[in-house]
Amino acid sequence: FPSHDSQSKTSNIPDVFLSELLVSKYPDINRLLCEIFTKHHIVCQHVKSKDIWCRDFFPITTGKNDFVWFTYNPDYLKQHPAWRTSHKELLHQSPLFTQAKPSTILVDGGNVISYEDHFVMTEKVFTENRKIPNLQQKLKELLKAQTLTFIPVEPYDVVGHSDGEVRFVNKNTLILNDFSETDHPAYGDQLISLFPNHEIIKLPYRFFDVGFYEMPPAIGCYINYLKVKDVLLVPQFGLAEDLPVLNLFSRSEERRVGKE
Repeated sequence: FPSHDSQSKTSNIPDVFLSELLVSKYPDINRLLCEIFTKHHIVCQHVKSKDIWCRDFFPITTGKNDFVWFTYNPDYLKQHPAWRTSHKELLHQSPLFTQAKPSTILVDGGNVISYEDHFVMTEKVFTENRKIPNLQQKLKELLKAQTLTFIPVEPYDVVGHSDGEVRFVNKNTLILNDFSETDHPAYGDQLISLFPNHEIIKLPYRFFDVGFYEMPPAIGCYINYLKVKDVLLVPQFGLAEDLPVLNLFSRSEERRVGKE
């Protein structure tokens, strides 16, 4: 989880948080990440949690560079309550948690993508908060968003996260998964139509049939990369798309610098 992405650093808060579970469950990945962070002077802190996906249960950076902390109780973990990390378990592990404004609205961190004060979420937020009136306005106020765009949930996606669908390069440019080779290409066209004023970069996307999995695997989902300061960490899966994706990201980063 990056504590800030394309935004200014808040004092006394590390640049990146990792779950301590990485150390025991995925030591090679943990070691590689820590080496990269050390090399680039990125401050990292491990926290105790019940799952490795810190982004989903951590506070969100708002459009004014402070934090809001939504409630993490997703429907896809109803059968796995032991995997859900609560606010109480994290509260005293970093100043980040005491500085964040808590909210009872149910939102996964993975369902919030932003650039400055433009935020993107999937419509799943309405499904999980049916009883909350004026939800859209409340979200805009909590996120301090000037623009809040809602996108449909990808077909077969049980988690409903926007971070697996779209990322900002800059305020005028978006990266979207290329759905043309999946069995739902119309979904990609629908996403593009929601951003008529943005330049769109399509990223190769390898779709796996969720029927074989309890949750869809992240294999082939390059868009779920990590950007901290000037460092970009792009996942590699041993697929034919790995190298073309790296080249595409290199060109995208040059474009970001050129337009800022």
